[in-house]
Parts: sequence; C-alpha cells; structure tokens
Amino acid sequence: MRNNELVIVSTSYREYDRRLLRIISALEEVGYQITWLSRSVHSKSKKNIIRTWFTSGIAFYLEFNVRATFKLLQWRMPTIYAVDLDTLLASRLAQLITKSRLIFDAHEYFSEVPELSGKPVKKWIWSSIGKSCLSENIHCITVNTSLQTILSEKYSVDFEVVRNVPEANQFGNQTQIKDQKQLVYLGAVNVGRGVELLCQAIQTLDERYSLKVIGDGDNLASLVNSYGGHSRILFTGYVSPEHIGNEMKDAWLAFNLLEANSLNYYYSLTNKYFDYMHAGLPSVHMEFPEYSYLNEQYQMSYLAKTYSVSAIQDAITYFETGENYKNAQEACSQAAQNFTWEKEKIKLQKLFRDWEI
Repeated sequence: MRNNELVIVSTSYREYDRRLLRIISALEEVGYQITWLSRSVHSKSKKNIIRTWFTSGIAFYLEFNVRATFKLLQWRMPTIYAVDLDTLLASRLAQLITKSRLIFDAHEYFSEVPELSGKPVKKWIWSSIGKSCLSENIHCITVNTSLQTILSEKYSVDFEVVRNVPEANQFGNQTQIKDQKQLVYLGAVNVGRGVELLCQAIQTLDERYSLKVIGDGDNLASLVNSYGGHSRILFTGYVSPEHIGNEMKDAWLAFNLLEANSLNYYYSLTNKYFDYMHAGLPSVHMEFPEYSYLNEQYQMSYLAKTYSVSAIQDAITYFETGENYKNAQEACSQAAQNFTWEKEKIKLQKLFRDWEI
C-alpha cells in the first residue's frame, strides 16, 4: 500500500457531485491517487460503481454499505474518505479491519434531513451510527460554521470547515440591470425547495417576468405537468456543471427558498448560494443562520422571513429599486473574490498535510 492512495466512498451520483469533483482535483494536485466508490447515472464501470437492487430506504443503505465494505476490504487502501453518515458504517468497519486512516466529510446534517421528519427511530439510528463510529483519531470536515459547531458538540470530535465554492471566474458576471426580468432557480427540483412557489408567483407578475428552473429531481415531472405549458416558465432538466453559467447569463434574480421543516435545511449553506454570487446575481434566501451571517458581511441578498409567494413578491419589490439591485451586484463581485475554490482548496490541502495523510 502506498500512502498517497485514497478511496472516497459516497452514495451520490458522480455526475452531479461538484464538491467531490473539486476535492478530488485538489488532492490530485498534491500527489494523491484517488479512487471514487459511488453510484453513477451513465458509467458502466464495474470496478468503482456500486449498483444496488434497492434504490431507497433502509434496504438501499444496508445493501450499499455491505457492497462497499467488501470493496474496501478487497482494495485495502491506506486512507478511506467517507462522505456523510450513509457511508460511515462501511468505512469505519473497513478501517478497523485494515488499520487504514479515516476521514469523515459531513455534507449535511444527515440525521435531520426532511425525509426523517417525524421518524424518531430512524433519526436515532443515524445519530447512533455517528456517535459509535466517530472518535478522536478520525479527521472530520463539514461545509459551514453552523454545522461545525453542531456536529463537533454532537459527536465530541473536532470538525474543520471546507466550503463548497466555485472556481474564480467560472461564471460570467452579470453587469447590467435588465428590462426583461428572468427569475432563476438552480438545483434539485424537490418538494420544499421553493420551486412550486416560484411557479405560482410568476402567474401574479406582469409579462416582464419569466422563470427558468435549472435542475432535475423527484418533483420535476409533477411540476412540468402542472406548469410546463406556461409561456413564461421553462424547465431545463439536468444541466452539466460546465454549462450552468451559460444557463444563468440572462437571469435577473436568483432564488434559494427552503421550507423550514428540518434542521438540515435550517443550518444549510447551499452550493447555489455561491453559484449565484459568482454569477453576479442578486439572490433571495431564507433568513437562516448561515445566510444571515454572510449577508451581514456582503449585502447581496434579500432574506425571506417566510416560505411563501408573498415573500417572493416582497423580494422582487425590494430589488425593483435600482439602487438596491446595483448595491447587491457590487456585493456579489466583492464576495466572489473572497469565496473561491482556489482559496478553499488550500485549506483542504493544508489539513491533509497537518493530518500527515
């Protein structure tokens, strides 16, 4: 075994997981040889792809972890990088048997995701996996300062923050205030993400306004059936990362609305927040801790107090004031210089040096 070999384990689809694509690139820059064990939409590889009979629920997670354990024991990599609680059991078991190092990357507050709302037994199971598998000799990172505080206390281990931000100049910066005002949503098209509200809001606005929904998800088909025929609503479906900037180039205002029905949403700091920033797009977010903290530094957003159509209308009214819109654009430009993957990856690479991995 060579010390620069590392296996990443995730249940995400590798085509969609931009955080891991960036992390892999950053670690390869400093000499690591990365194997990524995950799912895939398109790849037919049998070596690095886990295909399961079950696609959701506890049966899926059990099957994935069993299959991942066998792969990890077969490969015996010196370092295992587990992404979220749903891969931690397999990674920890393999690490104990092979005496490998273990890194844990919490992309979200997994035991508090919306899917577990009202399911205390399942929440307890996921929390117990974290508490039983994490220890002081395991290196842990997460995506924002709120989760750093919460998870460090919950699992009695130290978490470091590595944010998921775009590369500098990845998106074309918006410089003009447009007469035609396209609202844009980027990301997973799932229930509780505000897309339904945006579709409803467009119908209350005049002809200057349109809506573009960039992304795929569980709720896309239902929304297309309900609103796909509307002349001012466009659903693009999945767009590859390299084309996202082009899809947003005509946008006027960007949205990231989350229904406050889970602590995972409440303490989130979504990828799209930084995508909008780097596109120079003023944006609308919920008045949640991370967005409030960052907006105190850079006033580039309108923070909605409620998850409602009226909040969307209020945000549009706010940005209709030219001075507010211009100031938000300038704040985006300033913030985009500080929140870049070029700077964030230096933190990641330094952590690996400090951890002697």
